[in-house]
Amino acid sequence: MKKYLSIGLVTLSVFLLTGCGKQETTGDGASTSSSGGGENQITAKEAYKIALSEAKKYSSDCQLVNVNTSRAQNNGKSRSWFILFSCPAKNKGYKVNIINGKVDQVNDSYKLDEKTISDNWINSDEVAKIAIPKCGTTTESDYYFQVDKSSMSKPAEWHVDCAVGENKTLIVKLDAATGNYLETSKAGIGW
Repeated sequence: MKKYLSIGLVTLSVFLLTGCGKQETTGDGASTSSSGGGENQITAKEAYKIALSEAKKYSSDCQLVNVNTSRAQNNGKSRSWFILFSCPAKNKGYKVNIINGKVDQVNDSYKLDEKTISDNWINSDEVAKIAIPKCGTTTESDYYFQVDKSSMSKPAEWHVDCAVGENKTLIVKLDAATGNYLETSKAGIGW
């Protein structure tokens, strides 16, 4: 009996000391979990807040140009987000990669893009609720999410790409500010 009690206490001690299952928060309050193999999934807005803080260190005038991920789940969350900013004072674009709720990499070798997006876009979890049901049956569990502007004269749009067959993708487009459905287009071959 003492032997099993000792094994149980050692196991519990290792669990507590290694932080297994521990809930953490990032510098700006985004919640992450250290269990599940480091698969800390967050929304686009949570990633944007982290990336914006990093971009402002580079140049205080940075403005959002694009947010995307190729690995979003059907709840609109992903462990990796890639955020591009326009920084006129530096005459460059600045990309911040967010992995597991933390800044993973930055890159200032992008061209300046003037098609900036205001902060009033809806979050990726809301986008998922609207766009993914419009995809119908999908062949993959990961979705490509992107918010950006195609031109200066158009409002920002969310694009959600859904794989629906071999080399077949549906692209659901939403108004980025309102979430209003705009259209669904087809990409790939064999349609």
